[in-house]
Amino acid sequence: MLLATSRLSLRRVLILTPFSHQLLALPKVKSLQEIMAAVVPKVGEGDRKQEIEAILQRLPAHCDAVRRASLQARRAARYYRSRYRRGMEAQKRLSALREASDEELHRWAIGKCIAVRDPLRP
Repeated sequence: MLLATSRLSLRRVLILTPFSHQLLALPKVKSLQEIMAAVVPKVGEGDRKQEIEAILQRLPAHCDAVRRASLQARRAARYYRSRYRRGMEAQKRLSALREASDEELHRWAIGKCIAVRDPLRP
């Protein structure tokens, strides 16, 4: 159990973003060498025909797992890119408000106000 948690903790990386106080879990996509090492049978397991049969049986499951991990990595990258973009836009708006004059801030605040009416009065 300790080894599994340490492997997971090695995959957690800090990336400098507007959300840099949060850890991002980056999925690990296996390389082709890692997949082939898991798929190819050990030397001496049998003759050539048995080795090829073993490869053909094991390879589709490993390819599916890698395809799922790759899709998850793409989704995570898309999510964090959009999240980073939203954070950068918020920081730009904040810096623009900090540099604005009092009159501009007053107009901005009035523009953000929502008119509220009494729901009991027709």
